[in-house]
Amino acid sequence: MKILQYYGTFNLETLRQQLFERFPEWRVVSNESITEYLGISYNSNTYILTLYVPDNADELEVKIIIDNHDPQAISAPSTDWAGILQARRDFLNLPNWSTWTVQQTIDFIHNDILSGMDKTQLESWVNTNVTSLATAKTALILIGQELIDLREICEKLAQMLIYLRKIVIERKN
Repeated sequence: MKILQYYGTFNLETLRQQLFERFPEWRVVSNESITEYLGISYNSNTYILTLYVPDNADELEVKIIIDNHDPQAISAPSTDWAGILQARRDFLNLPNWSTWTVQQTIDFIHNDILSGMDKTQLESWVNTNVTSLATAKTALILIGQELIDLREICEKLAQMLIYLRKIVIERKN
């Protein structure tokens, strides 16, 4: 059996009938027993239809029936479980600050970037410490280093979001 998934709005009774009309070999009646080679589940909260069909099922024909039943239906992407597990491992292997509480993260970023100075304090520091071309260069280097720190933090945050998306969102499919 293979699994096909679609997003859409479906009437299972009608869809089941349409599938058996097109694929009568999926329903075998013999000696007063019925064997069906079709399984259907439908989650009406998420609008995900899951079909369990024979391995040799013509997916294009199944999609035509789905499209005739609900022209807005789309195929659901298959779940990349190996990718999800790798994303989880990657997330857990991020630097130790990825396990900090929200407050620890805020405190670190605030205190690390420009030593926690606000705009007034920064302006005062520049006015006090930048008195020549040499000190201006030093100040620009320090500010540049702070910008690089911010870039690295943003990169790690972006990584975490992508890993979390793979773990949480793609796992729901």
